[in-house]
Amino acid sequence: MQFSCPTWPIKCLLSVDRYAVIPGAGYIHVESVEHVELDELTDADAVPDGFASALALRGELAALYADQLAAGQRAYRVRFRLFNAEEQAAAKAERAACKSAKRSKS
Repeated sequence: MQFSCPTWPIKCLLSVDRYAVIPGAGYIHVESVEHVELDELTDADAVPDGFASALALRGELAALYADQLAAGQRAYRVRFRLFNAEEQAAAKAERAACKSAKRSKS
C-alpha cells in the first residue's frame, strides 16, 4: 500500500529509504521527500490524503499551518509505503531490542 502526504510545511526530518512511525498507522518506509509549492498541488496529490480536490487540501493546509507558512517554512510532498503486518512486527521487535540494549548500557 502506498500513500502520499502531500505537504508538511515544517522542517522536514524524513529521509528517503528510512522508516518512520505514524501514530495510529504504524511503521512506514519513506520513498520520496520533495519540496513543493502549495499552488503546485493537484487533485492527484489531494485524493490520497483524503481530500476531494487540491483546492480543499490547500485550504486545510492554509488553516492548519498559517503561522508556519507566514514564517516562510517550506512544504514537502512525502511519499511512503505502510509496512505490512510482517514488517510491522519485525520493526516493533527491532525497536524493543534497541531499547533493551540502551537500558542495559545505562
